[in-house]
Amino acid sequence: QAILAAATTGKLTEEWREIDGVEDSLVESTIGDVCEQSFYGPRFGKNEYSPTGIPTIRTTDMTEDGLIEITSDTPRVDVPQEKLEHFRARKGDLLVTRTGSIGVMAVFEGDYDAMPSAYLIRFRFANRVLPRYIFFSLTAPAGQDALGLSSTAITQPNVNAEAIKRISFGLPSIEEQKEIVRRVE
Repeated sequence: QAILAAATTGKLTEEWREIDGVEDSLVESTIGDVCEQSFYGPRFGKNEYSPTGIPTIRTTDMTEDGLIEITSDTPRVDVPQEKLEHFRARKGDLLVTRTGSIGVMAVFEGDYDAMPSAYLIRFRFANRVLPRYIFFSLTAPAGQDALGLSSTAITQPNVNAEAIKRISFGLPSIEEQKEIVRRVE
């Protein structure tokens, strides 16, 4: 948590900026400022599930370090091609659990078709932000506080896309985001 706090406040890369002669470019932004699109995962009927269908990513498919692991237990759904394009996750999409284990999140990095399940929100971002940086911002102490998940907060039963879009964070240059992500990982 200390590393994430330093990473998202500019402290982790102070020396890097000094050595490279980069000015502190941290700009106060909101998730909504950099979000191109948000989408609630769809619900499917029992008859739409199939062992050969498209995987539907669940909270249990997300790892602690924000990755997604599809397993043989991951439910799969038959989805018509025209709907798949609307539902599917793309590389760089951030998936956030909105009900139950709220705030559990991961960045989709797969080269395969998959889509968020009904309890997830998919966020797609503009090119001026790295999804892993947003992930670190939301999992840092300030992000967890904003989600209502700090150790002193009363747990929320759910969270919605508009509430997440209002969360503010410091947005450095894309070069600094790359350095932050590299150091944190």
